Amino acid sequence: MARIQQKPVHRLSRRLLNWFRSRVFKGVGKSQDAYFVTINGHRYKRVVFGDSRQAAAVASALEDYRQCVGLPELVLSEENEIWVRFVEGRKPDPEQASDWQALNDFFAALYATDHYQVDLDSTSLHQQLLIDLTFLRDCGIFDAEQHERLADRAEQLKPEQIWLGADYVDPVLKNFVVNERGLFVIDIESLQSGVMLGTGVAKSSLHWLGRDSQAFFDRLVGQKGVPDLRPQKDYVELSFLSGWTKRKLLTGKWSRVQTRRFERFF
Repeated sequence: MARIQQKPVHRLSRRLLNWFRSRVFKGVGKSQDAYFVTINGHRYKRVVFGDSRQAAAVASALEDYRQCVGLPELVLSEENEIWVRFVEGRKPDPEQASDWQALNDFFAALYATDHYQVDLDSTSLHQQLLIDLTFLRDCGIFDAEQHERLADRAEQLKPEQIWLGADYVDPVLKNFVVNERGLFVIDIESLQSGVMLGTGVAKSSLHWLGRDSQAFFDRLVGQKGVPDLRPQKDYVELSFLSGWTKRKLLTGKWSRVQTRRFERFF
């Protein structure tokens, strides 16, 4: 078996990268397939999951949160398949104030509807963060000194209690549409429960929030019913970034990995 030296990812040889993709990345990724079906002029999205448990969880989320956020209508949940009505609309533009506010209102409504607080030590979340940081060091993303500094920072940021609940974990703009009825999410499998609140906002910062992330967060936690997430904000962001970087490595998306994203935590 080839041995991978601890070098930055961008220095890996093309031959080694191709080998790693063929041996490690095969089969890693999303465990569902989506199809668009037209019946008598009406469009539907059919999602086929790897097992019935996944399908049932998504169907339950659609029913639980449809009253608070814009979600497609659930047409059918049968074994490992879900059918929803296709939602027409345009992609939101965060440069438009109304769309920016609609995205903020979406997260606020979700967080206000489903949230609960637990002792962090009663979960495996912190252990997973430390595992992810060690994995990134072993892959050469960090050197030993950087890893030690990040591990120390994780301990400093660690809150005693953590807010968990419903979050939208893949909030890239293509997964939303805006129409005359408001803002809707269309990647239904990314609506999850039991997640560290703020995870969706943390991912948004990598894509479309940018320098507006603090203003977005401040408005979010100021909305009615949303718990005060300020004590866990930085911890959630470090946890998300570590897990996200690990998944990019393991799914072969090497170009997305950037050590500079961690600089503010060193």
